Amino acid sequence: MFRETVRTIDGFRAEDLYAIAADFEAYPNFLPLCLAMRIRKREADRLHVDNRFGLGPARANFRTIAEFDPPNGIDIRSTDHPFQSLTISWRFDPVGTDSCRVTFSVDQVFRPGPFGHLAEMLASLVERDVIGAFEKRARNLVKKDPTDHISS
Repeated sequence: MFRETVRTIDGFRAEDLYAIAADFEAYPNFLPLCLAMRIRKREADRLHVDNRFGLGPARANFRTIAEFDPPNGIDIRSTDHPFQSLTISWRFDPVGTDSCRVTFSVDQVFRPGPFGHLAEMLASLVERDVIGAFEKRARNLVKKDPTDHISS
């Protein structure tokens, strides 16, 4: 299942929004259904991440590998259960001096079976407005100190 969302977010540089997307450990603070993220291993332009998503008693634990191309984008992939394959892509394209077009795409195939079906339902809830959650996070960070850029 492939989904793509594109939104232009005014008032932010590509670097600022990239910094929010690259801060995986903060995801549980603002991303719906994200319960935990832990960096298992850091490399120069790559992270190995343990993820936990869930709603009520339903939980999905899986590992991902994230590759970084600052400030242009982030690519995330997994073949860990419950996925046969998962590819997430973030792209940050400047629009003028203080605006950014954000493209968030997800291509995922779940393993067959009841847990895969449950994971697919959870994923559709998360995907619904990921960019909205990131935009809200960016605006909340700016309210804390409107004179600083997020990536500073």
